[in-house]
Order: sequence, then C-alpha cells, then structure tokens
Amino acid sequence: MNRAWMILALLIVIPAPARADDANAPASQSDGSLAALKKAYKDAEQSYSDDVESATRGAKNQEEIEKALEAHKLKVPAYPGEFSPRFLAVAAKDPQGPEALEALRLALRIGPDRSGKAIDTRVTALRLLRVHYTTSPDLDRDLLSLIARYKEREARAFLDDVVDRNPDRRIQALALRARADYYTWSVRVANDLETNGDLRKDIEIALGKEVVAEKVTEGKSNRGKAEPILATLRERYADVLPPVAIGDPAPPLVGQTLDGKTARLADLRGKVVVLDVWATTCGPCKEMIPHEREMVARLKGKPFELISISGDEKKETLKGFLAKVPMPWTHWWDGPEGKLQEQLDVQGWPSTFVLDHTGVIRFIGVRGEEMEEAVNALLKEAEAKSAG
Repeated sequence: MNRAWMILALLIVIPAPARADDANAPASQSDGSLAALKKAYKDAEQSYSDDVESATRGAKNQEEIEKALEAHKLKVPAYPGEFSPRFLAVAAKDPQGPEALEALRLALRIGPDRSGKAIDTRVTALRLLRVHYTTSPDLDRDLLSLIARYKEREARAFLDDVVDRNPDRRIQALALRARADYYTWSVRVANDLETNGDLRKDIEIALGKEVVAEKVTEGKSNRGKAEPILATLRERYADVLPPVAIGDPAPPLVGQTLDGKTARLADLRGKVVVLDVWATTCGPCKEMIPHEREMVARLKGKPFELISISGDEKKETLKGFLAKVPMPWTHWWDGPEGKLQEQLDVQGWPSTFVLDHTGVIRFIGVRGEEMEEAVNALLKEAEAKSAG
C-alpha cells in the first residue's frame, strides 16, 4: 500500500473534507442560504489549502511537512470545520426540504476534528437521517459508505434501518456492502501497519501513535466481520447488486469516450481487456502510466485493449492531463456519478480488472509486471483455444 495513500485514507476516515463535487456542485436556486454557505466553504477550503501549501513549500518528506505545519500552527487534520454545524443547521431548519439531504451529506463529510462539538454535529446529522431518510429512494452508495465509517451507534442503527425498512432492495444491498467494505478496509489497514515498519512510522509522524494504535486494534476486532455480510449479499441480493469477483462475467459496461460517444465493453469480446479505474489526482495511478505505455507498445497488433476509466469530476480535467502526459490507449470518462465504478464495485484508485477473451474477470488488482504477465497468459490461452 502506498504510504501517502494510506495517510490520506486515514484522514478521510477521521474524517475528511468535502469532495470536490460537493463543494463545486451547482447551487440550488430554491434556498440561497445553502448556496451562499457552499460558496463560503469553498472559499475557506481554498484559503486553507493555499496556507498549507505556503507553509510546506520546500519540505522534502512527511516529517519536514509536519514540522512546517507545527511551526505554522496548522495541525493535521485541521480543517475549516465551523462549516459542519452550519450545514447541519440548514438541514435542521427543513429536514425534508429539497436541499436537506445534500446539507446533511456535507455536514457529515466535512467534520474537521475529533472534538466533542464535531461528534455532536455528526450524531445529530445521523439522527436526522434516521428519522427522515431511512426509506428514501435518494440514498446512494457514497452517502452510505460515508456513514459506515463512523463508530457512533446512530450510524450502525441507520444502516440497520435502511436494510430492514427501505423498500428499494438495491439500496438495502448498498447499505450492507458499505459496512462490509469498511470492515475489509479496516482489516487491510491494520495488517499493513503491523507488517510495514516504515509505513507505520510515517503515519505515526503524520497522525500520532495513538491513532495508529487505535486503527490496529480496530482492524483486529473487525477480522471476520465482512464475510457473513458478503455471503448475505451473494445469497439475497445478487439480482440487484451482482458480485464482481474473479470468475464472474464482467458487468455490461457502457462507457463514454472523451468525444462523448457511447462505447460498450461487450463490443470488445474476443480481446483480452484491462480495465484500469483511476483519476488524475491519484498518485499511485500516475505511477502506473510509464509501464502501461510500454505494455501497450509491446502488445501492438495483439487482440488486446487497455481501457482507462477516469473518476475525475470534470472531463476537462482529464483532457488537460492527457494533453500533457501521453496515454495512447482508450479512455472512458465516468463522470461525477461514477456509474461504471459502482458497477465494478470500485472502492479506491487504482483498481484494475483483467478480462479474458470471453469477457470473464480473471485477475483483479494486478499492476506493473504482474498485470503484463496476466495479459500475456490470457493472450496465449485465447490463441490456444482458437488454434484448437
């Protein structure tokens, strides 16, 4: 696991700033207060980002970054968190109004610290969700995954209620999946922290020894908890949330090319296909580009296709990156809704899937030389079957 990714991921869980699409989403015209608040938050976010960048300019490693932040009186994960209770106030004013769910999402996501006030805000937001949105058709994977990160009993109670009472079976399944995914992630973090001394040291410098010890303990306690939930999903919800696993046929993806044309994964049947889900903001993703470029060149003329599926919020961001960094293969843009990522059950970037010539998923999560070896093996397999 990449060290920087681990640090950022832990910050997301304890907790995270708003997503770019939350802060930049078009303001509703029905409630100027939320529009103004979102603009104020965006301005504060930019100001904080500029301040951090100025304070850490020239730092060569995480330790130097932390010292610079300390000297500048900025503590990770400090954040302009006065906005969390302010977004909550918007939702509390009209809990079933057209903007309440968005305001609650922002109140939960922004939470900047571990103070009692921040926890009180989160608990109140969770209670409002439980009272007014348990049966809502507007619940989505992003919100349910966000709630699954929190330890408060109100978070668990809300997810339980969604499974028991929401009339949409797909939303029920997403609630179950959110909990299973968090357990899986938690165990993975604990394992990496226990087995990688350098990683543990880096994160202790960034977040403190207490946080690291807490995450290791939590991960150990979560071992084995995901498996029965995943079994329930396979047994009861495969029709609305098909499993994405090795040996399964790939979902019938329909993507959008950079010029806005529709592209279907089914049209590539007969080729070995690599699906690489990434974003231009993902460091580990960008580290893969040089090898992918070499691999594509080596496999020129073979029945092979590499498709990079971008999770960037704006297509222009992707286009601008590709104008500077050569990536001469197929690109699909998933957009802010992330429908392709949802179909593939993507939990983080990069995520890779290698499909054989019949469209069956044969490898998941491979990178670099391991990816190329998988592709070569499947190409030989396809050639052998064709010759036979």
